[in-house]
Amino acid sequence: MTESRTIELANRVREAFAGRMALDIDQITELVGDKDTAARCIGFLRDRDEVLLVTGTRFVYHRPTLVERVWSLVKSHGPLSPEEINRELSLPSAVSCEVLGWLEHEGRLCSHGDEGTISVESV
Repeated sequence: MTESRTIELANRVREAFAGRMALDIDQITELVGDKDTAARCIGFLRDRDEVLLVTGTRFVYHRPTLVERVWSLVKSHGPLSPEEINRELSLPSAVSCEVLGWLEHEGRLCSHGDEGTISVESV
């Protein structure tokens, strides 16, 4: 497959996310035609920090949508624990931890820990 074809199909996957936090692997496979092409498109997007993959799930998570949803949640609710974020957005902890780390790296939130708990708040 040519690079331009990979880019074209990866753009199709990007469009399918359209405000969605995740797509099932089967949805992506159906969208692009076969499993090998789906893997290539997912790899292309992962290499550009656009998607997150979590072992043990059938979902591909869309980083930009997740970042905005977590950011909006923390901005509107104030300090939250990672567990509260997981529950509120129905996310696996590995996904929310990745997104929280991304937001902290961007300087958009900070974490505080006391007595074995962590809370995050917007900066």
